[in-house]
Amino acid sequence: MVQFTPEQSRSAVEITQLVNLWANELDLNDGLSIAPLIAQDCVYVVRAEPRRGRDAVVQFYQQRMAELQASPSGPPFQRHIISNLVFQFGDAGVVGATFLLTYYAAFQAPPVAGFAGPVAVADCRMQFCLEEGGWKIAEFSSVQNFHRPIS
Repeated sequence: MVQFTPEQSRSAVEITQLVNLWANELDLNDGLSIAPLIAQDCVYVVRAEPRRGRDAVVQFYQQRMAELQASPSGPPFQRHIISNLVFQFGDAGVVGATFLLTYYAAFQAPPVAGFAGPVAVADCRMQFCLEEGGWKIAEFSSVQNFHRPIS
């Protein structure tokens, strides 16, 4: 049986909320307001390319939105579903986690009719650090196990 210290339990609840806020940010704001959730010196790997630092991550999401808005179909309606969140507690102030991300997206407004399942399923890894204001995402990476084009 997994047991946490009281401090680890508190951290687990706070980090779970942070991961959910991250997914919610991607769903509702396309990552455009992600800055408060990530560490100043984070390493954030998206599309197999590491972005180093908060400014680089914010720039990635801004550029991604510009690309999507310029495309004929525009930005997709999307949802990120987090499951199987498992923590790894290390030194004080450093926590890791793995989780499964199931990604749904469609180029139509909700409710999406006739949808046939997720666009991607990925194994994700995050590291978290304590900064002023609480826990922040210090590292993010993922490996897609399943992927199909957005319909």
